[in-house]
Amino acid sequence: MRWPSRLLVILALCLVSVALPAAPAQAAGPVITLSPSSGVPGDEVTVYGYNFTTNTGVDVYYYLDTTNTTDRERIEVETDDDGYFTVTFEVPESYKGTHEVSAYIDTNLQATKNFTVKPGLTISPTNGPVGTNVTVTGHGFAENETGIKLSYYLNSTYSSQMPGNTTANATGSWDWTFPIPPSTKGNHRIDAQGASSSLLLVRD
Repeated sequence: MRWPSRLLVILALCLVSVALPAAPAQAAGPVITLSPSSGVPGDEVTVYGYNFTTNTGVDVYYYLDTTNTTDRERIEVETDDDGYFTVTFEVPESYKGTHEVSAYIDTNLQATKNFTVKPGLTISPTNGPVGTNVTVTGHGFAENETGIKLSYYLNSTYSSQMPGNTTANATGSWDWTFPIPPSTKGNHRIDAQGASSSLLLVRD
């Protein structure tokens, strides 16, 4: 007759273990995690640090260029009494692919994690009548990517390709301004495609 009580205890323990936060379990040294681990330049990323020296200043670096260790941006933070820290930064303009995020105390590397940059588009303004000049900005495309073409969907089926093409800069960014052609009322898709990147944006 004691079995039901024992089963309830086991079930309660399982539920407690599921509810625990997903922090690194007893890591041997300092560890950082990123949330999210991928995104578009302009997105916010939170860095969580564990097992660091307590009450100590930490420099968190985001590397803009994987081949140039001095081309980076720094975020300063301090650990708490438990050697934990959390800091949020905005992903700077940087080309698509893997970028290292590293944590240093003084000049000593403590931990690293990779962040993956993906292409993204923004548009300004986001609505207006036919003939409105809009600027589409590409972020996170390939470094110096060429042959980027832009297409505007006149309706859900047919698109109109803008004349010419553009090239991304060293950080994978570019701008393109054009007047909205005659098209139906409502949302319209914008497609950007280059030599190695492609992306679709829905315009309000």
